[in-house]
Amino acid sequence: MKAMNKVDMRSEGSLSESISRHYRLYLMAVPGVVFFIMFYLVPSAGIVIAWQDYNIFKGVLSSPWVGWKHFIKMFRYPDFLQILANTISIGLLKLLFGFPFPVFLALLLNEIKIGWFKRFGQTLIFMPHFLSWVIVAQIFYNILSPDAGIINGLLLNVFGIEPVFFMAKESLIQPIIAISHVWKESGYTSIVYLAALSAIDPQLYEAAEIDGAGRWYQITRISLPLLVPTMVIMFLINIGLFLETGFDHVYNMLNPLVWSKGDILNTYIFRVGLEQGKYSFTTAVGLFKSLVGFVLIIGGDRLAKKITGRGFFS
Repeated sequence: MKAMNKVDMRSEGSLSESISRHYRLYLMAVPGVVFFIMFYLVPSAGIVIAWQDYNIFKGVLSSPWVGWKHFIKMFRYPDFLQILANTISIGLLKLLFGFPFPVFLALLLNEIKIGWFKRFGQTLIFMPHFLSWVIVAQIFYNILSPDAGIINGLLLNVFGIEPVFFMAKESLIQPIIAISHVWKESGYTSIVYLAALSAIDPQLYEAAEIDGAGRWYQITRISLPLLVPTMVIMFLINIGLFLETGFDHVYNMLNPLVWSKGDILNTYIFRVGLEQGKYSFTTAVGLFKSLVGFVLIIGGDRLAKKITGRGFFS
């Protein structure tokens, strides 16, 4: 009998049994799995060209192998360290401002009790996410324009400061890129925290209110502590994407006057790899970037486990 029970338990927990019971869910997952395989898994086999002098006409099988030549060239390239520093600097600014701001927005929206006003506020802050970076870049160019920009108009009329061409200042381009990222994505990211806040037991707030706790006390002693697990996961995701500063974002914000401070690994890979045809070299650069991202997410996961007891994988 015990043996039969074990067999039944195994059959009930098998993959085929799970598929037969939940086939609708598996069917819904098929497009995502196919997309992942076609656009992530299959192309990843192409990283072998980082160890080749790849020729597009000879293909992978006939191109000569050169070992670590392109990786050595990468670190000897005069501008590589500057490009890497730009990528790290912009990534840090985006993490510094882009990580806490969605939490603030979620807490702010959660405190709004008027239904229609809350929905209006959510719609208003979610909308920028659905704009392309081309449009966002143009919006910022117009706002910061030295001729008719709102910011320069305020500086001139209120403080008497002469117009400044913000988008042409090397010292300002990185903060502008970070601010544009916060403006576009914070509202959409706050959805995750709003969902976590909605899952908190209302009885906790009721009990705190009975004990005389004000709204600030409830936020700092109930809402924020219960948001920590979600914040840890989101932080680790941001760490993993630390060097993955969006190409389309930065590329549309750049101009020749700020190229030295705005050029990042993704724009460099596009310019050198696709425009100049140096596929093997830029594959080596991309592989280096991915390796650093992997190390960061593993390190961040271990750090999160030590601090909070929770990590990305457990």
